[in-house]
Amino acid sequence: MNQSVTSDDSNPSQASASTNNSVSTAGAGKNTASKKRFRISLFWKILGWFWLSMVIIITINLFVGYINGGKIHYRPLPPPLENELRKITNKTQNLFDGFRRINRSPRKRQWEIYLLDEQGQEFSNKTYPELLADLHSRVRRHKQPLVAFQRKQAFFGGSLIQIKEKNYWLYSRQRAPLINRHLVESFFRDIAKSILFSIFILSFPVSFLLSWLITGPIRRLQQTTRKMRHDLSNREDLEKLMRRRDEFGELATDFDNLANHLSHTLDSQKQLLSDVSHELRSPLARLKIALGMAENQATSATQDNLSRIKLECDRMNDMLSNLLTLSKLEAQEMSSEKETFDLCQIFQTVIEDGRFEAEQSNTEIQVDIPALCQFHGVKDPLISGIENILRNAIRYAGDNGLIKCSLHQQNDSITLSISDNGPGVPQAQLDKIFDAFYRPDLDRARNSGGVGLGLSIAKRSFALNGGVISAENLEPSGLKVTVKFST
Repeated sequence: MNQSVTSDDSNPSQASASTNNSVSTAGAGKNTASKKRFRISLFWKILGWFWLSMVIIITINLFVGYINGGKIHYRPLPPPLENELRKITNKTQNLFDGFRRINRSPRKRQWEIYLLDEQGQEFSNKTYPELLADLHSRVRRHKQPLVAFQRKQAFFGGSLIQIKEKNYWLYSRQRAPLINRHLVESFFRDIAKSILFSIFILSFPVSFLLSWLITGPIRRLQQTTRKMRHDLSNREDLEKLMRRRDEFGELATDFDNLANHLSHTLDSQKQLLSDVSHELRSPLARLKIALGMAENQATSATQDNLSRIKLECDRMNDMLSNLLTLSKLEAQEMSSEKETFDLCQIFQTVIEDGRFEAEQSNTEIQVDIPALCQFHGVKDPLISGIENILRNAIRYAGDNGLIKCSLHQQNDSITLSISDNGPGVPQAQLDKIFDAFYRPDLDRARNSGGVGLGLSIAKRSFALNGGVISAENLEPSGLKVTVKFST
């Protein structure tokens, strides 16, 4: 069974039992953190894109200049061209062996071939481009067939045939596309080892600077928002950003205006809460005086009604006290001077005070507290926080209930916990019970008179002492509230 618990007191509602699952006061923030996916910083994204874009643009410009530079590129014959050259050579040799002239080849000539002798004279006295002459010279020096390409023209060959006992070297023209695989390979072989590597290294500082200029203000704005989360007046970094004369400066100005509006709204809300609480105290005091006079003159028929009125006045008085305490905690008006004291003694004192209330419902309180635990913090808020948690546990443990109070110190941390065997809290609402005025049950626990302030006050009281509060359901039933302090 789950216990529907309000911040200070509420009527428990029945729900199915839940497994143990600790929920911190961060609430939904912790659930969101547990679902975080792999994150890449915006800085590295921008750096990567800038760097890659610069390298690609410079590489393309170099490649365009490379293919338009008029340089002749030589490469060994790849296997497809070797096979094609072998076919051309065999067919040409067969033609001459059959006493056919090469210039009387079939109408649909498959290849445009050239036959050059040792002096570079073409067999049929055809003219040929300078590219072929350079290729012929290189083939004779290397004594192996090659391919040569320049811009849109290419020749390959260098196989030796004999015509009338005279040696000739056979070549074929191949129309090369503007960009081909051989040209790309040649570019990266000639350029990447020298210029391109230097460009890759030299472009990194430029990309790094551009990325830093963009993400730097964003990072400072993020740091400022984190500081303002705890103190809206902490805007030193924001004021520096506001001096910029660009979009980041305008964004910082808009953010500062929003923070001012939010600060003013929160201050007005806190002031209103404090003023209303104070103003209600006077008519409530007069009502109690009138109630006391009425009780002296009451008959047995009206005594029950007056008792009910007195109960409601006491509840209203408690609510106003809680509101004032919450207002002071939020405004940090409560004494913040820290001192060193024995936390075990304070905890034990609060438990002893709570035993009187627990005895009314025959509730047992078990204690597991060491003899001494030195703590440096603000005493009064700490006492108030422990009292609210213990009272909440006593209220929902019910008749003949069981409450366990423990305190343990380990290394640089102190853990304080209070658990009960009540119905517990619906699992989906565990992260909200520390919010002010939150009431998980649908009828808002009117019978208990609570308004959902007790655990909210406890949360803020422990926060002033660096404590983090969380809650979890117990098996088979019950609720455990844990506070962890870093010493």
